[in-house]
Amino acid sequence: MGFFRKKRNEICTDSEEEISVFEKSLIELTMDDIAPPQKSNRSISAYSIVRILLILLCLSVFAYCVYLFVNNMREYDRADDIYLSLSDEFFDLERNDKAMIDDKVTKMKLPQKSVAIPIFAEAIKLDENEISKFYSEGNTEYNMEFERMRSKLEALHTQNSDIVGFMYAEGTKISYPVTQYKDNEFYLDHSFDKKTLKSGTIFMDYRNLRSIGENKNIVIYGHNMSNGSMLGGVTKFYKNESFFNNTPIIFYAFDGIYTFEVFSVYRTTADYQYFKTEFNSKEEFLNFAAEMKGNSIYSKDVTFDEDDIILTLSTCTNTTQLGRYALHAKLIRIDK
Repeated sequence: MGFFRKKRNEICTDSEEEISVFEKSLIELTMDDIAPPQKSNRSISAYSIVRILLILLCLSVFAYCVYLFVNNMREYDRADDIYLSLSDEFFDLERNDKAMIDDKVTKMKLPQKSVAIPIFAEAIKLDENEISKFYSEGNTEYNMEFERMRSKLEALHTQNSDIVGFMYAEGTKISYPVTQYKDNEFYLDHSFDKKTLKSGTIFMDYRNLRSIGENKNIVIYGHNMSNGSMLGGVTKFYKNESFFNNTPIIFYAFDGIYTFEVFSVYRTTADYQYFKTEFNSKEEFLNFAAEMKGNSIYSKDVTFDEDDIILTLSTCTNTTQLGRYALHAKLIRIDK
């Protein structure tokens, strides 16, 4: 304050006309004028709070989606490691030689033979040339190729006693062992080695008989995975009429190699009884077969009799919780 008083006194000795604007401002300056500004106590608006919360929510959702994506990719990789190895083992293939399956399947379609007691150890040792020579020499007592495939099933049975067969459809990823449990829940989220796995395992309805040839409607369940694995291949029959008309489904069972011709595919719901496994009369079965044929989005000239066997594949549509794709195929051949 001494400075300001002194300055004021000095200025006052001069005439009033000689005081500059700056000097006048110094004369009038007080301590209140040079005090530090007070902090504002204004609170953050509700709009700003909501905006911040929304941003945090969006970031959290994004992070969760990334986590799910990465986790799904890991699950797919894990499933591929398990089932590609099993498929390679079943068809005697090295990894990356999976295209050879088609050729092997063609060679398996041999004329039906009468069945004798198999010698698994001998069957598994023969290569394709030896098998051809075996038949050319008139050895038709039993189908050596079937015995070799059955020996493969026996080997898989030592890994998991729930196995009932192996299913294959050319042009799809369907090349999997088929299991059966005491319910229709366990293999929805368990792998062939019975460990937890999101994609699960292809499995047969618990009400079906393990002896494939003794069933009237063999019902197989599996997930419709976004990468086309498990029963995702059913969508190819649904979306492509040519594929529907020309692609059989092969089921390798302990009692024969079963070839099925697809005759119906459609979308339905989980509460529709397309998965019936028991019929009280031959009329009931024939009516069921006709109804399933009538449901199809594509038509095919297929007839039925009381001795026929149907294979049914069931998988989700992934559009609604109860949405299902149903595929039906008629048994047209058994190689034993």
